[in-house]
Amino acid sequence: MLDVTAFPHLSAADERTIDAVRRAHDPQAALLGPHVTLVFAQPVAEGPALSQLREVAATLWPCDAVFRRAMPWWTGQGAAHVLLLPDEGLSTLGRWHDSLHRPGSLFAGARRADRPFVPHITLAAVASERAAREIADDWNARRIVIRAVFNALVLGRLEVAVPRFELLARVPLEMPG
Repeated sequence: MLDVTAFPHLSAADERTIDAVRRAHDPQAALLGPHVTLVFAQPVAEGPALSQLREVAATLWPCDAVFRRAMPWWTGQGAAHVLLLPDEGLSTLGRWHDSLHRPGSLFAGARRADRPFVPHITLAAVASERAAREIADDWNARRIVIRAVFNALVLGRLEVAVPRFELLARVPLEMPG
C-alpha cells in the first residue's frame, strides 16, 4: 500500500512547536514528520505509481502555506483528530490532490466520495472528541502562525504494524518558466 505525501520545509522554531504537540498526542509522530497526505494508502505497484507521480508533478508548482488554525475532527468512530489547517495554500494543496486523483489515474480509486479532502497537518489522534477540542482550543488560544513551503511530492509506504515509514521517492516541484 503506497501513499503520496508532502513534507513542509519549516523554520526550526515552527518545527519544534508542531513536534511538541505531535509527540504528546499523535502516535505516528515517531514514524514520520509533519506532512500533508495527498493520497491515502493504495494497492498500486511502485514503478507505475512513481511514473504517475512524476507525470503529475511536472504540472504542479511549489506551494507557500500559512497554518493558523487547529480544528478538532471526529467522524463519530475511532480516534478524534486535531488538524492544523492552512489559511494560505489551501487551493494549491487541493489542486495537487485533485491532480493526483484525476479520472483514469492510478490513484483515482483513493478519492473518497463520502468525505471532502481537507489539506491538513495532523497534530493529534486522541481517544475522544473532547480531548481533541481541548488540544485545538489550546493551540488556537496561543495564536500560533506556522509558515511552510512544500516543494516536493513523496511516494512512501507506511507500515503501521512494524511500525515504520519507508520513503520510496521524492519528486521535486519546479516553478514554471
